[in-house]
Amino acid sequence: MNPIVSLPGPSSFPGLWFGANQSSATYSFTFNKALTFFEIYVTAQSTNRGFSEIFNGFTVNGGSPTFAFTNVSGTAWDGANLTSMQPDGRSILAISVGTGQSFTSISFDHVQTGPPNGSVIEQIRYEAAPTNVVPEPSTYVLMAIGLLAVGTLSRRTRRAV
Repeated sequence: MNPIVSLPGPSSFPGLWFGANQSSATYSFTFNKALTFFEIYVTAQSTNRGFSEIFNGFTVNGGSPTFAFTNVSGTAWDGANLTSMQPDGRSILAISVGTGQSFTSISFDHVQTGPPNGSVIEQIRYEAAPTNVVPEPSTYVLMAIGLLAVGTLSRRTRRAV
């Protein structure tokens, strides 16, 4: 797993901030490698006098995603919406795809209802898909030359004996 290190935020929670009395929006992460696993640790997901912040609309650009949710403190997941049930809710949401599948981007919506204080992604972990190495044609040529040289040397050795 490869973590992305958190940066200091505008409050006591370091990381990538969303909201803070701004409009709702769609966010995307794009990777230069294909991934099989992506996990976010969301903290400070707030509620305020009946208003809340919700993360939903999670999509990946390949494979069939499977979601795993861990409620660290005061959050809920209904299979589509990650919602805080108390101020400073915390949760972990992991997205994975099936064997042989991968994705290079993930998108989600951050929806604010009312004036919450903002949410922050403190940690992101991901796992790159295994890569299949295909030899270059020149590798095959060098291998063939090597085998011919070994065969020729073997034949000369047998004739000399």
